[in-house]
Amino acid sequence: MASDSASQSSPTTSTPSKHIRLTSPPGQQRAGTKPAIRWGAATASERGPVWWLPGVAWRFRVSEADLRRSLFEETGGMYPELVTRSDIEVMEFPVYSARKRQVGGDNADTCFLRTECVAGVQDMRFQELMPDVLHWLGIRKIHRLVNMSNDKYDAITHSGIEVGERVRIPDELLPADAHVEIDAKIAAGCFTDGAVPSPTDLAGTKGRGLE
Repeated sequence: MASDSASQSSPTTSTPSKHIRLTSPPGQQRAGTKPAIRWGAATASERGPVWWLPGVAWRFRVSEADLRRSLFEETGGMYPELVTRSDIEVMEFPVYSARKRQVGGDNADTCFLRTECVAGVQDMRFQELMPDVLHWLGIRKIHRLVNMSNDKYDAITHSGIEVGERVRIPDELLPADAHVEIDAKIAAGCFTDGAVPSPTDLAGTKGRGLE
């Protein structure tokens, strides 16, 4: 962020660093040996939607002050800057940040509830058109699908692409903080070949706090 006394500009695109852990494919492992683990680094560019509050207020034909107050109240007071800082004109509502900020911290039993508070629904993604790019690439069969989403799986198979095997991400490859969302998704019916977390388990699955 760069700012001076007259203006403030904030980034709308982030470029985080990623650390990737790769293991040797099963066919390249010798009997009785552990898979070779290689570490690498990558850069991923991420973009998310932001709201220009004066423009949103104009489109809704309300004052910016009323819009700020309404957003502040409807998101449970998670973003006090809406009413305490009038110099912020661009606002982004990240679900993950909201989960970290909520009372009690980030835990699996309220994972989707917090998403609904911010986005209005548990998931706004429309998966029916997702397989189009797979067809465009000429893919007709996925031998091993490493994805737990039933919505994605159903969209892929209903589009005519064959899936040979569904593979769950091994627990040892999951960062500790990822268990919040993973456990919540499994409890909601997403694919797993292991145990489904109970309500008690979900209440005990907590992520790290704000850093």
